[in-house]
Amino acid sequence: MKTIKARHKLIPAIIMLIVAAITMSTASYAWFTMSNRVEVTGINLSVVAPTNILIREAGLTVPEAFANSVALDTTSAGFGKLMHASSTTGLNFFTIEEEDAREADPTTGALSGTPTLIPTTTSAAGAVDGYYVDFMLELVNTGGEPVKVGLDNIVITGTTTSAADNTDIIDAVRIAILDETKNNNLETADKIFAKDVTAADAYSGVNTTVPTTPIKSQTTTALLTLEANGVAKTDAPEKTTIITVRVWIEGQDADCVTANAGASFNIEFELVVID
Repeated sequence: MKTIKARHKLIPAIIMLIVAAITMSTASYAWFTMSNRVEVTGINLSVVAPTNILIREAGLTVPEAFANSVALDTTSAGFGKLMHASSTTGLNFFTIEEEDAREADPTTGALSGTPTLIPTTTSAAGAVDGYYVDFMLELVNTGGEPVKVGLDNIVITGTTTSAADNTDIIDAVRIAILDETKNNNLETADKIFAKDVTAADAYSGVNTTVPTTPIKSQTTTALLTLEANGVAKTDAPEKTTIITVRVWIEGQDADCVTANAGASFNIEFELVVID
């Protein structure tokens, strides 16, 4: 008999990403100007796991004990500024020169001509400015049956600030769930997740755009499978799985505009057990 019923809520996860823009221009573009980077001033991730599933933050110099819940506060760690980028998978990122952003149509957000984009691999970590933010979680299943895990109920909400008079930036937020190496999507079709599932012509190469439609949930096929009979030791755990939650602002989204860069937003999602 399985110890966990299908579609039992596995990990209700909340990521709070508070952003504030350093506004150097009053113009509005589908891409931020390079001087309008988004400052990551606070990120809180709260995760609760059910019976048999234990969790902790991964990648710490001094490992913490596994528990049935974990709270991450990365404010003290410090982050650089989060810049605009485009990606179809959350693996390969491309950005534009500032002069190209300045030529974008302020009403439609369309870029002038067909600018060649620049590949980038820089994340916003430590004091470095970058194009995405990564969060790593380590899971272990101490039950006697393997557990298949999916994702459901993405909710992204925003609040206005003195730097932004609306919360439309939430529709430009993208999420990818990657493996421990950060070289592969856990979603086999390389899907990305978002609140707004409207297709956008995201960049898959320096000269190539692909109509990319995000999804809100994946509950029929597994993102990952947790092995049975894991051992949740602090220093030498056994049969654990590490996942990477990657967040970025899609530059090709019509709501990635300078006027929206100062809004604050929260990301909530649930990892669920599926058949």
